[in-house]
Amino acid sequence: MKTEIKKIGFVRADSGQLMICDPCFINNHFKTDDVDRYSNHTIFKHTKDQSLWQFSYNGKIKSYHKKVNQFPGGYNDVIPKYKKTPQELMELEEFIDSGIDPEPHIKEGDFSFDGMCKMNSKKSYGQFVFENSKHAGVTFILGYGDGTYPVYAELKDDIIQKVWIEFSDDQNMEKIITKSTNRTVYVLEHYRGYMLVLPEIDADLQQIEVYDPENDTLFIVGLDDSKSQGNKQSIHLDDPIKAAKEYVDWNERNTDFILLDSVGSFIDNRGIVYPKLVNGLPDIENHMNIQDTYSEWRESLSDIDKKEVEKMIGMKIKDIPYPY
Repeated sequence: MKTEIKKIGFVRADSGQLMICDPCFINNHFKTDDVDRYSNHTIFKHTKDQSLWQFSYNGKIKSYHKKVNQFPGGYNDVIPKYKKTPQELMELEEFIDSGIDPEPHIKEGDFSFDGMCKMNSKKSYGQFVFENSKHAGVTFILGYGDGTYPVYAELKDDIIQKVWIEFSDDQNMEKIITKSTNRTVYVLEHYRGYMLVLPEIDADLQQIEVYDPENDTLFIVGLDDSKSQGNKQSIHLDDPIKAAKEYVDWNERNTDFILLDSVGSFIDNRGIVYPKLVNGLPDIENHMNIQDTYSEWRESLSDIDKKEVEKMIGMKIKDIPYPY
């Protein structure tokens, strides 16, 4: 039984928390009616005059409680009455948590953004529910806050057994700077002396590149390199990491290849011709001996490519027998 661990992607957090559930639940049961109706920020009590205060997104969202005053701006905007900002008042302990629930209409663990926030603020994690479902999913807060984190899977015979997220303050991403271009790239994986890298820590896997540290070169795996001239476009990769490794495997072959741009093919030193794929690599699975090529292919060779072929195989094009 083959067991392997793969990095399957990244997850981005902007609220300091995540949830795990079936996507169909989000479509059918996730509550959005109360989102942004009332402020979910802490209600503070002023220790001297006992008045209540709350951040309300610059007055755009009201407090659920009628007797709560709204901050005139954000946490760093001065409240004229005290001539201090809410942040300063908290540091001076003149603003303390009143203990009043800012959203009493939201149930802890309710299947909504505010329901999960309420649960996570008390327990750091928990089970959320909807209607009669007791095990809709789980939610939890992140120890290192917002960020982009790698997701891994353990597979046995290509069947996923477990999935997990690596949380750390450095986001577990090795960073290198290329010498020739002074570019910063982030290492997904080391493979056969090469590095599979991304241009940004939270870049899509479709942007995967292969870095050759020995020659200090980067190869963009998903770039359509089928044309020698003109603008090049990105292509979709079904499995970006697999495609990157295939490039490394091809690059490490002992066979010498040369590219024949005029006919969109490669030829090796054995006289085997390979079609050129859109990602710029030879199609190793589909090939033929140059003796099996027809006149149309041979006549389409440019003068430069003809010389390269003849040099590679040690034979003049005109002397290569035809398959008939």
